[in-house]
Amino acid sequence: MSIGKSFDQSVSYYDNWMKIAIPGYEEIFSIALELIPFDHNEAVTVLDLGAGTGLFSELVFGKYPLGIFYLVDLAPKMLDIARERFQNHKNQFNFIINDYRDFEDAVQMISAVQCK
Repeated sequence: MSIGKSFDQSVSYYDNWMKIAIPGYEEIFSIALELIPFDHNEAVTVLDLGAGTGLFSELVFGKYPLGIFYLVDLAPKMLDIARERFQNHKNQFNFIINDYRDFEDAVQMISAVQCK
């Protein structure tokens, strides 16, 4: 079974599981948000590699509501959940099904989305 299919099978419980499985989940992500060096009013561009269901992007979006987001993941159903999560902000969120380990391919896909 591929990695993407394996993650896709977990979509129904993934968000809750992540919060339990990662010790200090809340603290880890709050520190990550503190380390982002931009003013919260800036229209930052965010690349979320291995975005899954968009949990981290949701936190970043809360701090940077003017941001443009590119969520990359190899599991289509995970990104479907992320699409639902951000359905009221479609113009700010882009979803790319790709294995981020193939970084050059991901960069090309993002460039193509930006040119639309």
